[in-house]
Amino acid sequence: MDSWVLRFGRSVVIAVWGLLFCMCGSSEQDRELARALYMAGDNRAELEHVLAHFKGDSLKLEAAKFLICNMPGHYSYADTAIVNRYSIGVGLILERMKGADSKAIAAAINRLAAKMRMDTLQIVSDVRVVTAGYLIRNIDEAFKRWRDTPWAQHLLFDEFCEYILPYKAAELQPLTEWHNDFYYYNAKYLADYACSEDTRNSTYKAAQIFNYYLSLKFDPRFTHDVLNCRALSPSVAIRIPFGNCSSFSQSALSAFRSVGLPVVRDVSPVWAGGNGSHVWNSMLTNTGRLLPFVGITDKLEEQQMMNNRFTKVWRQTYAVNQELVRINREEKFVPAFFRNVFQKDVTDEYTKCRDMAFDLNVSPVWAGGNGSHVWNSMLTNTGRLLPFVGITDKLEEQQMMNNRFTKVWRQTYAVNQELVRINREEKFVPAFFRNVFQKDVTDEYTKCRDMAFDLKGNDGYVYLAASDAAEWVPVDVTYMKAGHAEFRNVAPGAVYMVVLYGDDGTMQALTAPFVANRAGTPEYLLPGNVLHTVTLTRKYPVRESTWIYSRMLVGGAVEAADDEAFASARTVYEIPNASAETCEVDVSDSIGARRYWRFRSGHVTSLVPLAELAFYDRATGRRLTGRIIGTGGSWADDPEHTAEKAFDGDLLTSYSAPVGQGAWIGLDFGRPVDVGRVRYTSRGDGNCVEPGDEYELLYWADGAWQTLGKKQALGVGIKFDNVPAGALYLLVDRTKGVEHRIFTYADVRQHFR
Repeated sequence: MDSWVLRFGRSVVIAVWGLLFCMCGSSEQDRELARALYMAGDNRAELEHVLAHFKGDSLKLEAAKFLICNMPGHYSYADTAIVNRYSIGVGLILERMKGADSKAIAAAINRLAAKMRMDTLQIVSDVRVVTAGYLIRNIDEAFKRWRDTPWAQHLLFDEFCEYILPYKAAELQPLTEWHNDFYYYNAKYLADYACSEDTRNSTYKAAQIFNYYLSLKFDPRFTHDVLNCRALSPSVAIRIPFGNCSSFSQSALSAFRSVGLPVVRDVSPVWAGGNGSHVWNSMLTNTGRLLPFVGITDKLEEQQMMNNRFTKVWRQTYAVNQELVRINREEKFVPAFFRNVFQKDVTDEYTKCRDMAFDLNVSPVWAGGNGSHVWNSMLTNTGRLLPFVGITDKLEEQQMMNNRFTKVWRQTYAVNQELVRINREEKFVPAFFRNVFQKDVTDEYTKCRDMAFDLKGNDGYVYLAASDAAEWVPVDVTYMKAGHAEFRNVAPGAVYMVVLYGDDGTMQALTAPFVANRAGTPEYLLPGNVLHTVTLTRKYPVRESTWIYSRMLVGGAVEAADDEAFASARTVYEIPNASAETCEVDVSDSIGARRYWRFRSGHVTSLVPLAELAFYDRATGRRLTGRIIGTGGSWADDPEHTAEKAFDGDLLTSYSAPVGQGAWIGLDFGRPVDVGRVRYTSRGDGNCVEPGDEYELLYWADGAWQTLGKKQALGVGIKFDNVPAGALYLLVDRTKGVEHRIFTYADVRQHFR
């Protein structure tokens, strides 16, 4: 056996023997290998040379077989020379335009792509062009990173094959020596990594350091500027200072793997509780847990104790542990720790474990440190545990801990045979499932349940769909036989619907929308016979990025005065709590007519982030206009957040004061005016109901969205009568805006799903 395997211990031995055991008596891999070699055509000799080269190293031979077996279906550009020239040209543009606006850079790169006719490039299957030398070098370099870097040594062989081994990190990536280019360029960021015993074997710490320096060096910005051609070498692509979650996570994948950090890319077709999809990186830490993040851009923050390595973790319980009762009853001596029978072993909730047989007893103690520890654990709404020490610890969640998923699919190098079968057998397959290089990993992110349905219909493939605004997006697929369909690993809390697609791509709902509860049973959202009146204030859920500005207004006040210095100010209203909706205040007639009216900050961090501030005449109800007064300037001298933005009638613009404490903004009406109402809206996303806009309320019934009519909003909310209770709803602004989200209605308020 390979001496390296012996040196790295039992987990690797298990992986190797497990691999050999699976191969015994099975010809599946041989058939896949023969198929790949046949498809290689004239390039067959190159791939056979790779197999012959590693004949004396069983583990590298298996790695070579893994790459070759899964090579069909991976593609590269046929003309490598023009791709290289294009990469060089883009590199020169980035150097020449350093610090320029992203739109200008994107335009320059797109002009180069058009000039070089990059959109006409032909592609070719890797199995027909990958050379023996290239593949051998990549396999040797991958094993070196696996063996020599402390942050990859925890990987089992099958994990190594996906996290480190592949010779390319993206489809159509130029077949260059990208591993070495990146390694020598980036390894210096990890020079101080081994300075502490506590962090030497922490994959997280290595990634944190590495990602921090990458973000400093490249200073990335999220934009919607599009590059028409990304046929770039990884070392050039990472230098592009703008992009989105997809491009940044792709660049990060190349950079992290080049230094042996085990990273993959995951994708969710649609959020549960929000619209759109997302692509991100996930790193397999040495504790066996996944750390999700968007490389280069996100600060890697793990939840408390992510870095700790455990021997055993026990949870104090209210219920008795009968096994410990039995031990205490049967044994003459029991160590003090196990005399407490109100606890249970939960080690596998914190780290990947293996069963081991010894004639020994082990007491709880840190691995790599002395002493024991007691802490709290909170079960979050995503189904994951957040450990912390109550009262003393600041609860820090790892990136994306709060996100709720419908399904998470991992982009892979290996082909998913089930998806291949679906694409071969079905006349129509939704676009997402035409990519056969992905697999469902939802259960790695949240606790899941399998869900079974008895439906009407012919045998065939059916899909689990989730809402993306008004559309239903397929997120999972299964085969229905005799009306029975079962979906594996369904994330709870989201709204789904079982659908099928006709040969022409037409979607048909097989069930009503339902919420998947934690028990794995559907709670159907069906419109009933009871009709009620609903008052709606938003068309999209409030996100944290919006909520923080609403909180800044708490403690502030609306005031009126007869002098511009507000020396004799009368308090009209104090802000008691945060609200991301437009708020309306009725002014007591005891305030009287005043010339100066304002909104004043309540604390040092306020900055008065107002999207709109409006005063209405008591007698006529008309909005009053006047001269803008108050704290001049804006935060960081940003011209997009000056005082004028709070009075321009646009909820997507806003004011931010240059200081906190004492900042204020208002109007001088030139004469005393009797204000009857004041409206204010905190800086936000423009998704609260806006007076004057026309809205349409929809509900789902009979397999389609049904309308309940259109109405113009006259105040800060909008009412609809005769609404069927118990249904799934959607409020759409027909005047402007693109964001809207499904919701239910209960307890006299909206519950966005």
